[in-house]
Formats: sequence, C-alpha cells, structure tokens
Amino acid sequence: MFYRFDNSAAPSYQPDMVFLGVDPDTGREVGLPTERHVTVLAGSGSGKGAALCIPNARRYAGNVLAIDPKGEISEKSYKAREAMGQLVGVIDPMRAAKVPERLLMSFNPLAGILPSSRTGRADLRVVADGCVMQPNAEHAEWYEGAKTIIAGMAGFVITTMPEADRTLATVYDLLMSPRATLEAIAGEMQDRTEFGGIVRAAGNTIQSALETDKGLPPQLLEGARRNLEWVADDAMKDALGSSSFDMTDLKAGRASLFLVLEPRYLKEYSRFLRLLVRCALNTMMAVEGNNRTLFILDEFFSLGRIDEIAVAAGQMRSYGLTLMPFLQDLPQLQELYGERTTTAFFSNADGHVLFGIDQDPVTLEWASRRFGDVEAHEVAAPPPTSVTPVRDVEEKGFFGDRRWARFMEDDKAYKSRVQVEDENARRLAQKRDADKRAAYDHSMRRAGTRRMNHQDIAELTAKEAYNKPSRSMIVFAPGGKKWNLLLAPYFDDVSSTLTARQPSWQGAGVPLGERIAWGAAGFVGGILGAVGLGRYSRPVGTQIGNALIFWLSVRDLDKKLLGGAAVFFMTAETVSKIPSVAAPLFWLSVLAATIFLPPILLRRYGTDWLLIAAFVFGFLGGLRPQQADAPITAGYPLFVSGIIWASLFTAFAWVMRYSWRLFRTS
Repeated sequence: MFYRFDNSAAPSYQPDMVFLGVDPDTGREVGLPTERHVTVLAGSGSGKGAALCIPNARRYAGNVLAIDPKGEISEKSYKAREAMGQLVGVIDPMRAAKVPERLLMSFNPLAGILPSSRTGRADLRVVADGCVMQPNAEHAEWYEGAKTIIAGMAGFVITTMPEADRTLATVYDLLMSPRATLEAIAGEMQDRTEFGGIVRAAGNTIQSALETDKGLPPQLLEGARRNLEWVADDAMKDALGSSSFDMTDLKAGRASLFLVLEPRYLKEYSRFLRLLVRCALNTMMAVEGNNRTLFILDEFFSLGRIDEIAVAAGQMRSYGLTLMPFLQDLPQLQELYGERTTTAFFSNADGHVLFGIDQDPVTLEWASRRFGDVEAHEVAAPPPTSVTPVRDVEEKGFFGDRRWARFMEDDKAYKSRVQVEDENARRLAQKRDADKRAAYDHSMRRAGTRRMNHQDIAELTAKEAYNKPSRSMIVFAPGGKKWNLLLAPYFDDVSSTLTARQPSWQGAGVPLGERIAWGAAGFVGGILGAVGLGRYSRPVGTQIGNALIFWLSVRDLDKKLLGGAAVFFMTAETVSKIPSVAAPLFWLSVLAATIFLPPILLRRYGTDWLLIAAFVFGFLGGLRPQQADAPITAGYPLFVSGIIWASLFTAFAWVMRYSWRLFRTS
C-alpha cells in the first residue's frame, strides 16, 4: 500500500455532524460537517446499520428521518431522540419494530391538499410520483402518463369524497371499478377544473383507455392500477388512512420519523417507502423553518429513481436537508440515474464512505482511481554518484602521506599497493552505486501505478468474519482529503476504549511524557514489589495485585477475560506452595497475563488502565524473584531484580500494545 491517509485532518465529531467512526491513530470520534449529502457504499452485512445508521439516529442534533428495514434503528434510537425533546414517530405497517405503542403513527399523503391551494396540483404530482416506481430514465412517457392518472383521480377523490374517504385506497378502488362505473367517473372528471386541469386530463386518458384496447392509453391505465395495488393491503390502509404525524414538524418543529419495512416486503411494498420519502422531501423544500433534518436512507436502491434527488442535490443545503443514502455498490446508483447523473450526484456530495466493497470490482476501480497514480517524487530521490579520491603517492617528507610507510617499504612497492587499494575502493564504490541505482529503478516501477490498488482497498474494507463489521472504512472527504477510520458499532463503544490520549501509531509517534509515565509505572511497581513488602509479605502483596486486576475486570461484567487472568494468577499463587509445580505454573500465569491483559486493557479501558497494568505487572514481578528457583533474576539483589522485572513487563506491555494496534489497523 503506497498511501498515507490524512487522518490528522479529520474533524472531531460534534452533534451537528454526521458521525463516521473512530480514528485508529488517536481514538478520536470523527464526524463530517455537511451542508449537502453523504453517500455510503457498503456491502450487505458490512455493519452499516450498527456503525452508521443507529449512531447517527441516536446522536444527530437536528431532526431525523430514517428508513428502518429491520425496525432496529427505531428500537435502539427512540429513547435518545425523546431525551432531546423531540416527537418520535414510527410508521410501521407490519409492526416489525419493538417500540412502545404510543410511537406508532400514520400518515395520509392526501390530507392537507386542498383544491384552493396554489400548490395543490404540484402536491398531487408529488404523491403520484411517490406511488409510481421508476427503475430508470427510460420510457419516461409511460411513467408520466401513469402519474397523471393517479394524480388526477386523487384530485377527484379530494373534491368529491367525504374527508374520511380521501385516501389512496379510495383512489385505487375507483380505478378498479367496473367498466361502466369507471366510464361514468371519467366523464365526471372531464367536467372538473380543479387542480390546474389535472383531474380533467386524467379523465380524458381514462376515457381513451376504455374506448380502445390498443395504443398507449390502456397501458397507462394498467400502469396506474399496478403501481397502486399495494395500497389495498389492510396494513397499508391503516398506515396511510389518516395522519397522526405532521411532516412539517421535520422542518419547522422538533421531530424524528422512522419508516419501518422488513427486507422481505421490499419487493412488494417498496412504493410505501418511496411515497413517504418523496412527501418528506417535498415538505422540506416547501416549508419554512430553521431546523436541519438528516435523511438516513438505507435501502436507497429500493426507492427507485427520484428525479428531485438528482436534480436538486446541489441545492439541498438551502432546504435544511442532508441526505445519507446507502447503496451496496456503485452500479446500483448508475442503474437508477445513469452514469452522467451519477457523476453529478457524486460531485455534489460532501463525502463518500466506502466499506464492505471487497467483492465489487466496479466500486473498487472507482475508488482506486480516486487515489490517483504514484508520482516519481513520491517514490525516491535519485541516488548520488560516489566520488572516490585518488591518493597522491609522491614523497611529501617525513610527515607526508608516506610517513608510516617510509621505513616499511620502498617507493615502488608503496605506489603499487596504493594503486591497488584505490582501484579496489573505486570498484567497490561503483558496485554500491550500481546497487543503489538498481534499487532506485526497482522502486521507480511504482511510479505511474495506482496509489491504492484493488487489493489494498479490499483488504482495508473487507469484513473481519461472519457476523462482524468491516475492518475499516475509507472516506473521501472535502478538499481531496482521504481518511481511514474504524467502524464504531453502537454495541461496541470504541470511543471509550481508544481515548484521545492514546499514542499515535502512524502519525506523530508516542509523546515523550507518556513514555516516561509508562516506564515509571513499571519501574516503581517493581521496586515496591521487591523492596517495599519484602520476602515475608510476598503472598499478601501478590494477592493485592490479583485483587487489583480482578477489580479491573468486574468494572464491566462482560469483560471476562480479565477476570479469568486474575483467577489464573490466584490459582498459581495457591499452588506455588507446592515446590514441584510452583515454577511452571508461575511462568504459565505470567505468560498468559502478559499476552492477554495489555491488549484487552487497551481495547476496553484505554491507555490509563494499561499504565496501571504496567505498574501491577512490575509489582508482581518484583515479588516473584525472591523464589530460589525463579529464572532470569535468581541471585540478584532485590533492587536489581525489581529493575529487571519492571523493564521486562513494561517491554512486554509495549510489544503487545503495538502488536494489537497493528492488527487492528492492518
């Protein structure tokens, strides 16, 4: 991998940012300040819900609208949203989310649309657009015709039906009426002038469809029926039959809305999500207000093509709207919007987040191009040519170049020897220059190649294992910056385990003060263990150390490895009364604690607790050398043995710490 990420430039997370993850160098939580949108390309099962959807739904300071495929986002987030003083609504037709009944709400997209409204016709077109699934830009006339029929029939329902019947289910029932009844309805619609003539236009199209079985009109009527048949489901009638949630609260109030639909129902009912997202977008663009709303659009591909998203992507910030669409790969977006519109959509984004894409060659190629090619000056500087001086073999007196050879050899032998030595030195310099040049030429093969190839990106973003999130994410940030961050699932609070005081692995190195503190901790512990308690207090001192380690483990009950190590220490201390097994068990316990405890302490508690562990290890090490059969320090004075053991344990802690960090960032 020929690239160093700009993690130091990544801003620390603030509640008004989109949360991304954790900087592996410093442990800082990283966020992205956004005015437009953030595109996430994440493969299936890569951890996008646990690491991005739920953390942002919990912590974003503004309002939130989230597509919640499993009901998990709302279940894990509603308490945090309510703690912010927000109204929380969950529209869940299939009742998949495990949330209190009081949160379950409904939304009727036709409620509030009035014939007298100046935007009534446009609002009806928005509802129709939400109902008609458009997989791509082709056959636009077919989709537009179906939208006109749905919008016109919805306008007819609003102007002629009682308020309780002004629903999409009624619109579908009328479109499915017997031929004679539908002809009568079409005739009545042709006499209507409300909503800018869209009711009349729909009536004309329906009438034409009923008069002939050929041509486009019958196809348009059939398309309108097919795109609305899902509203006939009883669950959808309940969810869309009345309005207990007001979309204007997303812009003018303090509210968050979760749209729940399980993946197994996406194929049949994806228009439900499309409709509500489309209505919410229209509300954000039409209503005045100062609140920003984050749209967490998981399963973005299932929404189909929404032209307003592509066209107005650059103006989203003026609407107080931040989109966060999730796609499994780049071809999904290209399939919906085409390559040209996809490029424009990406160029208007504040950031692109990638992880779990190791099986997608198209996305890997796009990401690799974003890193660019290696330039010659990045590889190495040309090696200098060595200059071998030729010595002067002429006589220069007693204190000249021949001052030591004057009495040992004659001039001829001296000159011959010097020439041979100089020639050998010249040939050796030439060989060194040739080796340096060969190494330089070999390195220069990297020039012109990708800074990050497919394999490099795949290794960084691949899943760790089954049921585990991806190793890390790559973020293409504003200003050409590129970050490599660890995913921070909501159930694994990485921010509390990798603290801001954690030394840098790649960047500035370990601060000197922290090095001194760690070394002093192990040293002082060793001295106290060896001298302070003395040989007669060794069992008491060891048990104190064991108790300290065990106390560290029970601070959080699911950190059982620490408790196991402490029990191992205690068992070794007890059995050590038997001379025949004392030394082997002791060294096994030391080995287990040295290998497992430092990385676990760092992972779970941060550098402060690892510092304490260094002290405890040194303390225990200072106690143990008083055994007659203890290797390494046997026979040394207590003070010296304490220094040796403190150094050993501190060194082991450092080695294991950096080994673990390398494993986490590789």
